[in-house]
Amino acid sequence: MNRWVGILVIVGGACLMLVGLLIYSGGLNWFGRLPGDIRYESERAHVYVP
Repeated sequence: MNRWVGILVIVGGACLMLVGLLIYSGGLNWFGRLPGDIRYESERAHVYVP
């Protein structure tokens, strides 16, 4: 059983690294700009409502 837990932790870590690389590289720019999102931006305030 310990071996399966270790493999699960390694796979979970690899998935987190992949998501982190996508966020860092801009691969998830569409996230937060979905249809129906309310977005208000001014010089002093930025408001995002999903």
